Amino acid sequence: MKKLAVCLVILSFLVTGCTGSFALTKKVHEFHRSQENKWVDEGIFLVCAIFYIYGIATLADAVILNSVEFWTGDNPIASTGGDTNTIVSNGQHKAEMNFNRAEDTIQIKPQGTNASFTMARTDEGVIVMDALGNTMYTSAKDAMGGVGIYDADHNMIKYFPPQEVADAHVNYIR
Repeated sequence: MKKLAVCLVILSFLVTGCTGSFALTKKVHEFHRSQENKWVDEGIFLVCAIFYIYGIATLADAVILNSVEFWTGDNPIASTGGDTNTIVSNGQHKAEMNFNRAEDTIQIKPQGTNASFTMARTDEGVIVMDALGNTMYTSAKDAMGGVGIYDADHNMIKYFPPQEVADAHVNYIR
């Protein structure tokens, strides 16, 4: 009887073909793609790529949220209502991500620390602020299509040339 139950459980996974809706990953994508300015859109994308936001969201979807959706029929992130909160992990580190729809910001709180940071859109790109609202990093796309990441003192800490930005856009977005 136990062997039959195990076989039925395994068979249920094989015949359903359900991979889930990947609602969290879609929400992160919608957040950065909702920009009217293509430069701001690209800046938000690069911040998400640099801080592994897409990887963490995809992992959380694949391992946790899609499993919940499989067994309950509802994905806890798929709601179209207000703010969304979730715990995400890349295997070693966990963080709580909170999307504030009213302010159009994402707050990230790494677990095990008192630190947090918030990502918000600006006219020029993306700003990353600490819990007190102090600027930690900003990004801005130049006229040629490259993106610069700047520290709080406006010193460039990383520059992504136009071709690298275009390649990243093709590889991670489309």
